[in-house]
Amino acid sequence: MRKPNTKIEALKSRLSMLSNSKKDEKPVITVQTLPLYSILKALNVTVVDFLSLDIEGYEVKILKTLPWDKVKFRLMCIEINHVPEGVHHLVKYLKGKGYQFLGKNIQDAWFGWPELLRKKSCAAC
Repeated sequence: MRKPNTKIEALKSRLSMLSNSKKDEKPVITVQTLPLYSILKALNVTVVDFLSLDIEGYEVKILKTLPWDKVKFRLMCIEINHVPEGVHHLVKYLKGKGYQFLGKNIQDAWFGWPELLRKKSCAAC
């Protein structure tokens, strides 16, 4: 008699739960996260050339965790579709941190650190 494969059974059970869930319900998947600055600090990074944030309404919350005196972003593209406070709040917040508002389109706002925008970061540029 063959021994049941518990990994396969667990996968079947998970797939069954997903297929039986209502269309309105979304499955919850728990993942480990780390603060952005913790990762940058561990890598000894103080200047980031490009940051893109698209996290469905949590953009401002994440930005407010950053120690702006310890890390700079040359260019940032931040999704604005789901920012509950509105794009004006985001612009005001980042201008207050020294960033220049470069413009926006339907879904993103662009910001840059003025001093870093003038510098080239590579010999080939």
